[in-house]
Amino acid sequence: MPYSRHPYYRHSPVIPIFLACALLFISCGLLDKGDDGGGDTGPQEEHVNALPNLAADSTNIAYLEFENGLRLPYYRTYDLNLKNTAVTAALIMVYGSGRGAFRTAVGLADSAGVEVSTLIITPRLYTYFDALPPDEPYWSTHGWKWGEESLTDASRIGSMSSFDPIDRFIEQINNAQLFPNLTSITIAGHSAGGQFVHRYAVGTRVEQSLTGISVRYVVSNPSTFVYIRPDRAITGTLDEFEIPEAADCTEYNSWPYGFDTSPPYYSVLSLTQIQNQVRSRDVVYLAGGADTLITSSLDQSCGAQYTGRNRYERAVIMKNFMDTFFPGHTHDLSVVPGVGHSGRQMFMSTQGLAALFD
Repeated sequence: MPYSRHPYYRHSPVIPIFLACALLFISCGLLDKGDDGGGDTGPQEEHVNALPNLAADSTNIAYLEFENGLRLPYYRTYDLNLKNTAVTAALIMVYGSGRGAFRTAVGLADSAGVEVSTLIITPRLYTYFDALPPDEPYWSTHGWKWGEESLTDASRIGSMSSFDPIDRFIEQINNAQLFPNLTSITIAGHSAGGQFVHRYAVGTRVEQSLTGISVRYVVSNPSTFVYIRPDRAITGTLDEFEIPEAADCTEYNSWPYGFDTSPPYYSVLSLTQIQNQVRSRDVVYLAGGADTLITSSLDQSCGAQYTGRNRYERAVIMKNFMDTFFPGHTHDLSVVPGVGHSGRQMFMSTQGLAALFD
C-alpha cells in the first residue's frame, strides 16, 4: 500500500495544519521570526575576520534555490558563499514543533565556546497552515519530518523531499575554496527533529561524497525511529527480537516505521544498500532518562507501539536492535539522567554538548 495512505494521512485534516520546522538540529522553542532577506550571492572575497551573525531575524535569512523554481529559506551564522578560514565545524540543526532551533543552536555553541568556529544552519520547513510566498515549499503535518515530498498546488508545480535541503547544505559547504578548515558536520534534532535526523541518517547518500570531513547524526528523544528490518522487540523485553505476526497491525513495517513502503527519496537505494550504509554512520541516540511519560505528543499508533512504550524505551530498544542485527555498527546510546522531554536540557547536558561539539 502506498506510504501516503498511512493512517496519519487518512485522518489528517485536508486543510493546512502548522509550520513544520527544520534546522539540521531539530529542537523545541519559539518560532524564529523574520520572513524577508536576500539570498547568499556568488563566491566573494575572503571573509576570514568576520564575526558570526547570531540574529534570528530578517538580517540573517538566505535562500536555497532549486531548479524546479522553489526556494527554501534558512538561517545561517555565516554566508555560505564567502571564504571563511575560521570555520572548522558545521552544525545543521532541525527544529521540532517549537521552531526555535536557530536560537537554541547559537546558545549551545556559545556555551561550548565555539560560536566563532562553528557554522550554524537551520532550514525553515513549513506545513499547510503557514502563509507562504508562492515559490516556497510546504509539507503535510508529518511529512516534513519523514523526508516526504513537498505538496504541489497551482503555484508549486515542482516538489522536493524535506531531506533535499540538507543534502544541498552539505554539498555547498564541502568546498575547500570556501571552507578550507572544515573537518566535521553535525546534523542534530530533538523530538520531531529527532525523527527527521534519524530517517535522514538512514537514507542520505551525500556523506559518501565527502573527503576529510566527518559527519555525525544526533537523534534526541524522537517519538519514533525507522527500522531497517521487520524484526521488533518481543513484548516485555528490550533486547529480544522476532518478526511479529502483527495480525492486528499489518502496517507495522510500513513507512514511517519500516521499509515495506517508503518515500521517493529512498528509491535509488535497495534495502541492503541502506542497511550497509547505516551500520557505518556515526549516530548518537541521545535519550532523556526521564522521558517516559505517555502524552498526546507521543505516537501511540500500533506501528509505534511495536517499538516500545515511551521515548526512552524506544531509544534503548533501537540501540539493542543495532547491536543484535548489525554488530560492528558505529551507533551509540547516550542517556541524560533525570531529563524528560526538554530539548534545551538535553543539549545543554554534558552528554548533549559532547554529542554536538566533541
